[in-house]
Amino acid sequence: MSPREQARSWTSCPFSTPSAWSLNPASRGPTARGAIFVLESGFLHKGRGLWILIAILVFSFLLLTYEVRFTAGQSSLPKRLIVAAAAPFLQAVHFLTSSVSDIWHHYLDLREVRQENQALRQELERMKREEIFLREAQRENERLHRLLRLRESLPPVSVVARVIGKDPGNWFRSILVDKGWRDGVKKNAAVLCPQGLVGRTIEVMPDWARVQLITDPNFAAGALLEQSRVGGLLVGEVGPYCRLRFLPQDSEIKIGDLVLTSGLGGLNPKGIPIGMVTAVYKKPNSLFQEAEVEPRVDLFRLEEVLILGANPRTEVHWPGD
Repeated sequence: MSPREQARSWTSCPFSTPSAWSLNPASRGPTARGAIFVLESGFLHKGRGLWILIAILVFSFLLLTYEVRFTAGQSSLPKRLIVAAAAPFLQAVHFLTSSVSDIWHHYLDLREVRQENQALRQELERMKREEIFLREAQRENERLHRLLRLRESLPPVSVVARVIGKDPGNWFRSILVDKGWRDGVKKNAAVLCPQGLVGRTIEVMPDWARVQLITDPNFAAGALLEQSRVGGLLVGEVGPYCRLRFLPQDSEIKIGDLVLTSGLGGLNPKGIPIGMVTAVYKKPNSLFQEAEVEPRVDLFRLEEVLILGANPRTEVHWPGD
């Protein structure tokens, strides 16, 4: 029988009905498709055609076994290849997204820390200002307390005033205070502080007054030495010192002696501390000697003063510092 007749006999068998062989090619298995290819090609009449058929059948069986095994729970080969090819890209995307997420969270944390730091700085500045204010209030309270103690030992009429101005020069000679004749301040009134004599008023206005300091060369007041009780005339000098003049040549003057107001002249009460002797000058063939006096009052740091009123002739019992 010729190959064409054999093919006709195959097509006339029951398996060649449309129900068995005319289905969609996609629905046929690999074995059926291989067998049809061999039959239609006419290779069964040769010996090698049988081996090819057997190989196709074995390959189809193995392919079916492979598909069944991986459909049971494992990924197919194409899917594995796609995943293997896309893995580096997916890893890069994951690294990029995680890095961006970490940077964003770090930025938010840094921003929050910066805001907290700014709030803490503001709170620290507020506490520093409050500390400065409280410390200054405490110092002012201590100064005013000393002035009140001084006021209790002085004549009854006295006025507490604040320093509101000073001469612009290096060695200023006067200051301005915030009390005037409306507050009972009079001209030529003695001006004090807890350390001693400051000066006297030389100009009085309704709401302020000018005070001449003891370092002004035009200032003069009667003074005496506390230990020897030797008296003289205290005058101001250009600079931070005063000069005690007209001291008897034979009087004993020691460096460190305390100088007080003598009450002579009627302007200052007796017994107000002025300063300490820092140097003694004896002139040959002179009836008098002189002494350099350093004021007890730090005139550069005056903030409050006490202005005396009436009855300056009384002696002052100066309280301790």
